[in-house]
Amino acid sequence: MREPNTPPERPIHNFYGTPKPPQL
Repeated sequence: MREPNTPPERPIHNFYGTPKPPQL
């Protein structure tokens, strides 16, 4: 997976099963 520039308000939780950020 590519390493997204996740802002402080959106931690990298999408890798843990949570819905991906609207950026993608």
